[in-house]
Amino acid sequence: MQGTIAQLLCLVAYGNSFLAGRPLQEFFPQHGTFRHCEFIHFATLEERDGQWLESPYADNPWRWLEALKKAGVVALKAIHVPRHENGLADRLSAGSVGGGGRWLLECVMPAGSDLWEARWEPGARDAAGQCLWQVTYGRVAQGLAMPPQALPGLPELHRDLALALADLRDFADVQGQPEFGACFDRALRALAGAGNGATRLAPPDWLAPAAEQLLQACQRAWVFGGTGSWNDVAFDDAPTQQRYAALSDQLFALLNTSLVAATNSHLPADDAPAAPPPRPWWKLW
Repeated sequence: MQGTIAQLLCLVAYGNSFLAGRPLQEFFPQHGTFRHCEFIHFATLEERDGQWLESPYADNPWRWLEALKKAGVVALKAIHVPRHENGLADRLSAGSVGGGGRWLLECVMPAGSDLWEARWEPGARDAAGQCLWQVTYGRVAQGLAMPPQALPGLPELHRDLALALADLRDFADVQGQPEFGACFDRALRALAGAGNGATRLAPPDWLAPAAEQLLQACQRAWVFGGTGSWNDVAFDDAPTQQRYAALSDQLFALLNTSLVAATNSHLPADDAPAAPPPRPWWKLW
């Protein structure tokens, strides 16, 4: 799964545990989602004359969480917003930074919600030549009234994801793509509670087993990227290509919905994550 998504989900899950008063272990900088980051900063953004002006807010995730708690934030939520920019399906743009739709982090307060969005830029290289990322989360909106948006329940997502993964596993095997068939099969086993090895995105015992299984399965089923990924597969036969596209689009939508629902599943059912309303500031940096 994209590291950009995994890191945001980690911030939401660990952040909610912190706001609930639980001690955090293996958070920043130990957690794997922070690996290969030169820095992770947080800034307040103000749009002026079509440009974003940045003001420092916190210089690492710990200080960000402390500042949020002091500001009266009571909960964090993950939000995914489809984009399909320039007519390109989010599934096909998922391999690039900023592709695959927009991921935002909502900070809920009694008087309204603030929204944060990450910007990832290449920075220095480490001793092994690995590119390090300069990550800045910008507060792109403040004090919004966010209407609730219902998401499918975890049992429904378990059922639908299992069916989609089984269909894709069988399709991949029949079409001579055994490596992807094995990938979908591993995701199925993770969904059934038999998987391990994927990154734990939430603190131990914070989420219910059903939510943890969804997060594990989604990571194993994330096959969307650039060259060499499932997105790079194509078939000369038109019906087969149509079947491939339909199954792939269905899986991509289910993965995004499942990631949001599982990460936010500690929230009350009537306080589900909301879809942001259209706003003039609603654009990429």
